[in-house]
Amino acid sequence: MASIVGGDHAASRAGIDLRAAMSDAGVLADVLIAALDDYGSDLALVFSDVTVEAEALGAEVAWASGTPPRVKREIAPDRMVVPDPEKAGRMPVILDAARRVILARGDTVPVLVSLKGPFSLAALATGLEGLLTDALADPARAHDTLSRAADCQSSYARAIVATGGIPLIGDPFASGSVLGPDHFDALARPGLSRLVEEIHDLRSPAAIHVCGDTSPILASLLTTGADLYHLEWADLEVAAASGAILMGGLPTELLLGTGEEELEAAVAEGLDAIPNRDRFIFAPVCDVPTNACPERVRAFMRTARRLA
Repeated sequence: MASIVGGDHAASRAGIDLRAAMSDAGVLADVLIAALDDYGSDLALVFSDVTVEAEALGAEVAWASGTPPRVKREIAPDRMVVPDPEKAGRMPVILDAARRVILARGDTVPVLVSLKGPFSLAALATGLEGLLTDALADPARAHDTLSRAADCQSSYARAIVATGGIPLIGDPFASGSVLGPDHFDALARPGLSRLVEEIHDLRSPAAIHVCGDTSPILASLLTTGADLYHLEWADLEVAAASGAILMGGLPTELLLGTGEEELEAAVAEGLDAIPNRDRFIFAPVCDVPTNACPERVRAFMRTARRLA
């Protein structure tokens, strides 16, 4: 069982300003470890927010009180050059936090460390609308942007593996809710496949998380060869046939509710839908919302363990 807690919920749970936690490796590691111990998750996730790499590349981010940062101003695609993960922006914060979490708890649980998929990084850093426009009007320019993004993430993935963490490639914009199958194959899958292959070459497992409806792209997504797929909305029987470990099962919005019967029914339904429990990590289908009540997360973990 896993609670999938990122820096935003971990900081909120601890009563610590999100920007402070997302900008300081020691604070980020401390709040993540505290949440891990509180909830009793079987894995740890080192994740701050989706803008880390885009900001390191030069995109301007805005910080609103109580919420994770968002990209305020994108960069031109030709400004996307490979950064040094140990020096650029807040990438060193994530790497140092990963080292701290691994030192503290890596002997008891796997530690996943988040990085963006190349398509999502390109969309965040240079703008989704412009990227999709280029894909239609100037495919060579779009593929150059995506290649640059993949180069950046290849470097970051190597740095993550060097910490001892397992790269979790989050590609929220590559969802079937955004891309049709043909565009997924042309724009998102090549970068994902490249990263998985390179991570495997480093003798590390690779995990992928995709938000939204993955049904239209599921067959193609599974060809990327990841060892673990954390999917929000997918045919679990089809996904399980890939042989990969699957993670998910509980709609994340239920962690914002209050009804105990509703939660228990959803956990029971989610557990019943698992095709192979030996290769399934029951967890929320996305990371725990920032302001989810900690007792609700504890209740989820207790209920899942009791019913499993």
